[in-house]
Amino acid sequence: MSFISAMSVSVFFLIPTILVYLVLKELRENLRGKLLICYLLSLAMDYAIISFINISQLTFDLITCSFLGFTSYFFSVAAFLWLSTLCYDIWKNFKGTNIELNSRKNSKQFILYSLYVWLSAGLATFCIIYIELSPTVDDIYKPGIDGEMCSLDTKKWSAALYFYGPNLVILLFNFATFVYITAKIYKVRRNAASITLRDKFFQENAFVLLRLFLIMGISWLFDFVSYCMHENEDWDILIVFCDFANAIQGILLFCLFVLKPNVLMLLKKRFQKDSADKPRSSVSTSITKFLHSQSSSSPQAAVHLRSP
Repeated sequence: MSFISAMSVSVFFLIPTILVYLVLKELRENLRGKLLICYLLSLAMDYAIISFINISQLTFDLITCSFLGFTSYFFSVAAFLWLSTLCYDIWKNFKGTNIELNSRKNSKQFILYSLYVWLSAGLATFCIIYIELSPTVDDIYKPGIDGEMCSLDTKKWSAALYFYGPNLVILLFNFATFVYITAKIYKVRRNAASITLRDKFFQENAFVLLRLFLIMGISWLFDFVSYCMHENEDWDILIVFCDFANAIQGILLFCLFVLKPNVLMLLKKRFQKDSADKPRSSVSTSITKFLHSQSSSSPQAAVHLRSP
């Protein structure tokens, strides 16, 4: 239950993280901010569904249980795909010759990324639905999302085929990307005098992604260790620790992306602007109403003032 509780707490940290990036225009208007929002949203949906299934203690019918399980799988796959998209985008820009700040081109790129992620996650989900419902497929190869389990059955080795295996491929790609980016940063930093605006721009983005990879990579490693050791009772304490470490991602991501000096400064400016605009707007509205009432109550006086 501690694992599920930690996952539920993560949801409450992921939601304000998403809201902060949606509220602050400076964070959501660039391509990286949009990709990050989609990643956080997918992770929050996956965690929320798993938490609801386990905490509610409700007995679901076959259709509802299957719907929750397949939906959770969809968002889980989407989260890993959005992470790989973030890595690919920064890798592509590192290989480029200039910084792409064209909003129209970024919007087009975001649409292409969205099609890739959502269609790929949808295709993967469709495949496991077909396998689960197919009468010709042996039970040993089925993902186990049925009336008894409303999520992927991680006690079966088939979970490696449908979840851990594909995610391993994605994280290996991410790891290779980060090695490449780290090498480029090290090369740039050796010659500090030649650092350009483009180099500083990508260093800032790369360090954020490096920390994100550490959180995702280490948490996934804990999850994988838990999967490999679930049949060994001697490793129960380690399994609980790994599950708990994987479940608190939301808290770590909140600290990484919200509790930053520049983000906190943007939030402060936003709230100060809102508080300053509110009384000014009220005063302006009051003056307008007063002048309107005066002019409507004394039309002859108004005309007399305008006559020669």
